[in-house]
Amino acid sequence: MSFQKMDLNDRKRPGGRNLVMVYGFSGFDMEKITATHLASGIDEWLYIDDNRSEMVINDLIENVKDNQEIKFSPHKDKVVLFNGTSQYELQQFLNQVMNISKDRPLIAMVTPTSKGWTFKSLIKELKEERKEMKKMNK
Repeated sequence: MSFQKMDLNDRKRPGGRNLVMVYGFSGFDMEKITATHLASGIDEWLYIDDNRSEMVINDLIENVKDNQEIKFSPHKDKVVLFNGTSQYELQQFLNQVMNISKDRPLIAMVTPTSKGWTFKSLIKELKEERKEMKKMNK
């Protein structure tokens, strides 16, 4: 686990494809999220359905170009994964998404390590991190 303080004025993108990947939200929620990504300044969004969750994150970034033929499948564990976004864009997006779902999503940035994981593996890791954080905060 690694954390760093966010600079909410930082509008510099770190490079790479500027997108947000979302998992576990319903089709109804995605209508709102589509508007949210535009308002936050993020270029693209990808919906990660059950089939895409089996893919390696780097392959999703490099090879999946649209949201054709996806199946919206709501899950208890919702995930928001950012790639190539500035801290400002990330914060703008999260401020709006937190009002869409009553369940707090698992949130992460793509890292050099996580690029090699399947999306499903990332979900497992994020759930473990959340569990550890809850233990530490008791």
